[in-house]
Amino acid sequence: MTKSEKKSIFAIGLDIGGSKIAGAVVKFLGGSLITKKIIPTNPERGGQAVLDDTISLAEGLMKTSIAKNLCVEGIGVGVCELVDLEGNVKSSHVLSWKELSIQKKISQIAPTVVESDVRAPALAEAYLGVGQKFNIFVYISVGTGISYCMLQNKIPFSGAK
Repeated sequence: MTKSEKKSIFAIGLDIGGSKIAGAVVKFLGGSLITKKIIPTNPERGGQAVLDDTISLAEGLMKTSIAKNLCVEGIGVGVCELVDLEGNVKSSHVLSWKELSIQKKISQIAPTVVESDVRAPALAEAYLGVGQKFNIFVYISVGTGISYCMLQNKIPFSGAK
């Protein structure tokens, strides 16, 4: 099979922040956006309402993908909370998701990985961006909040357990 004959891979990316939920269908590995949509988070409504909106957004992006004959292989979710290395939300600073099974619920649409909204882009930089040339670097995110992630050999430093 030649390079041009290889099947394109697509994924849905969701970025859940304090002010907005951004979703997109992305061509993997190149990162080109096929379609995107942004909705307000309005976290004061509670965790379940935000999760319902997130699922609805993901389902809409999946329907768009199917209509365009794109095969979505999975969903990546970046969350503006502390997320453990197994994808469980461990804080409720902005979103009341600590007690909700986010990964399990979104996985009903497609295989899903939940990650902190600072580790996910740090990993992208390590594999695809400016971080490729460094063994150790720190990624800093400034948005509704401020956070950082240190990576060593393309692995997020997890600290003490």
